[in-house]
Amino acid sequence: MGTGIKSILISNGTVWNGMEYKKGNVALKDGKIADIGACEGFQADYEYDASGAVVCPGLVDIHTHLKGVGPDIFGVLPEASSYPFGVTAAAEAGGEKTEPVEENFHLKTAIFAVVGYHNGRPVFDRAERVISAHEGRIVGIKTYYDKGQTDVDSVEPFREVCEYAHGRGYRVMVHCTNSPVPLRELFSCMRKGDICTHVYHGIGHTAAEDGFEALREARERGIILDTGLAGGAHGSYEIIRQALAAGLGPDTISTDITRLSAFHRGGNYGMTMAMSIMRYLGMSDEAVLRAVTSDAAGAIGRQEEWGMLLPGRAADTAVLKYGPVQIDSTDRNGCRIVVDEGYRCVFTVADGWIVYRGN
Repeated sequence: MGTGIKSILISNGTVWNGMEYKKGNVALKDGKIADIGACEGFQADYEYDASGAVVCPGLVDIHTHLKGVGPDIFGVLPEASSYPFGVTAAAEAGGEKTEPVEENFHLKTAIFAVVGYHNGRPVFDRAERVISAHEGRIVGIKTYYDKGQTDVDSVEPFREVCEYAHGRGYRVMVHCTNSPVPLRELFSCMRKGDICTHVYHGIGHTAAEDGFEALREARERGIILDTGLAGGAHGSYEIIRQALAAGLGPDTISTDITRLSAFHRGGNYGMTMAMSIMRYLGMSDEAVLRAVTSDAAGAIGRQEEWGMLLPGRAADTAVLKYGPVQIDSTDRNGCRIVVDEGYRCVFTVADGWIVYRGN
């Protein structure tokens, strides 16, 4: 699983606490964050020198497809696709399995239960079974509103899904790529805290078709704008550039990592690669870090547990360096980007365990 050491001092780095940069060290003891700051007198069994790096909370990926929880054709091994990229908590955004396999993960997990469609109407049976099997881990309802994947042609079936989720106290995550209706119609059914993933896709009805006005109104209403990049399969790099220039960048950066995107879309794909792409396209460093720490945790209702470096919380920590990288990625519309500077993870701690150390 990793190296279990009772006390760790991460020293000489720049600390991102989830909201802002601070100077100081980070002391971890018995699986908890013991202190942040000078940490004078702290007796460490192991010290990691984070000179030239950022020490931050373990990253939170709100859109993944984990082996054993979602469809087998999509799922990736949870820890292998997370820890080397600094991710210590992830939400499965296609939960359809009822076996409690996720309880065997060391990675912290949450689940969106899926509602599908048959003959143009939502079918809730599978979601009910998943909710029953994974009580306590369910954070919302996921639905695919994509003409290539569902047989829907109006907004009404989606409205039914939103009413079902909201009536049970759940947020909605909607896959909006190639939606049969404009985003404005989808947003009309959503409420504060709901999530629109792949919001910058470039197929069919896009966020750019009305000059981003629907996106602006959604942001004002508290609807969460999520990337769900999938290695470029569900994000138009040109639309992302335009949205960022209009001040309508994402609230959260997520990978939508699958068996395909993990290795076949631009390289060894993971959260740090998604972050690097977003910064290359114009997102600020601080906005990138918020979108994968505190804001990501808040988007799935886990802000009291994940996404912040605070004494007493679980010792989930990532150390990131910004420098030379090799990313060559082409989106679904054929726009190619070559990124030569970005983020890479060099050290990950989960619950006080050293679970990854890179160069």
